[in-house]
Amino acid sequence: MKNARISIPWVYGFTNKDPVNQASVKRLGRSGSAMALRRARGEDSLTSNQPGSSMPARRQGSARQTLALDTYVKLSRATNSLDSRLAPGLARAGLTESQFGVLEALLHVGPQHQCDLAERILKSSGNMTMVIGNLERRGLVSRERSAGDRRFIEVQLTRQGDQLIRRLFPEHAGRLTRLMETLTEGEQRTLGRLCRKLGLAIAAGGAGSG
Repeated sequence: MKNARISIPWVYGFTNKDPVNQASVKRLGRSGSAMALRRARGEDSLTSNQPGSSMPARRQGSARQTLALDTYVKLSRATNSLDSRLAPGLARAGLTESQFGVLEALLHVGPQHQCDLAERILKSSGNMTMVIGNLERRGLVSRERSAGDRRFIEVQLTRQGDQLIRRLFPEHAGRLTRLMETLTEGEQRTLGRLCRKLGLAIAAGGAGSG
């Protein structure tokens, strides 16, 4: 969720008995329903490889490009689906995903330099300054120059911020656990290893990342 933006969850493989997704489909209307079903089943890829399909391919490319693009789309949609289901709990507390990430990091790691927080939750220094500034105005965090190096700003939870995140985190973790249990424990571990492999390779400037 970015600034309370919630995307419609396209959950792969849902059935006509799924009330949550059926409600989303109805809101889209008839034309939107067909698109929702294709997206949910993973059939709305950037190229159509369905035998006998009358749908024209959106993009022509090599088999490698087709596989890479299709995998990327599925990964992005799965992430958006999770975020959209987790977003309401954060919104009720008046928090964005980034603000929650900062509070959670401070709870479990302790006071940190602002630049370290930006790296931890994958935000630019400019964006992190705004995120922390908003939290500070709510009295949830405080900032002060690091005693060890005055060039760095150290961020820490206030009493109010500590109480809020300790209340919210178990609820958030519980919702996420239930959503992820769509996959078996073995599938979750495999997915985690693959995501880590991909992320580290790209961060290290692996093949094709330039």
